[in-house]
Amino acid sequence: MMSLPVDKLAWALALLHSTLGLLTTRHALLNVRDPRAAWGWIAACLLAPIAGPLLYLLLGTNRVNPKAQPVHGAGDDTVPPGLSALLPGVIAEELRELVRIGGAMTGRPLTAGNGIDLLHNGDRAYPAMLAAIAGARRRVWLASYIFSGRGVGAQFVAALVAAQQRGVEVRVLIDAVGDLYYFPRASALLLQAGVPTRRFHSSWRGASCRCRTSTCATTASC
Repeated sequence: MMSLPVDKLAWALALLHSTLGLLTTRHALLNVRDPRAAWGWIAACLLAPIAGPLLYLLLGTNRVNPKAQPVHGAGDDTVPPGLSALLPGVIAEELRELVRIGGAMTGRPLTAGNGIDLLHNGDRAYPAMLAAIAGARRRVWLASYIFSGRGVGAQFVAALVAAQQRGVEVRVLIDAVGDLYYFPRASALLLQAGVPTRRFHSSWRGASCRCRTSTCATTASC
């Protein structure tokens, strides 16, 4: 049985480590937005032979297809007449960018007459979200990182099930990691009740990219 001499094997491993280290370092410099995270991954890739680059490929890269990237540079930035007067303190350049991004993402123009309520912490936000779900007539879209099946989470499960039963289109997205924090899992309870529910990035390949948002969108009009 033939085998490589120890010195040749060492040189081969050193060459492999150098190649992987340089490639992952270049990728981290060009793609990791947070400078501290970028330098941390670069240090790991260069100082940990082979293991560092492998960890970076598994945990440090975003494996989600960035479908939002084509939005960059698209859209009309024409500000509707009178909108600037309704947004005091917002400079024209920032307003044009807001109009452009909103139009490119939604396909709809930015209009006046909207309202925003700031709800600090769950004590204020959860009742408003539950009321919105209870008042929905067409659809409810809910995305969350952590969703417990107990306590307040049980109220959300009941509200979503009730909405589904009265004919509302309900869609729920829960992060696959956050879904494991509590038992019983909210995703299991919703699926058992027939509510369409999906888990975001349940594969190990998505370990570096999580759904860390809590968003609830409802349509109240018929």
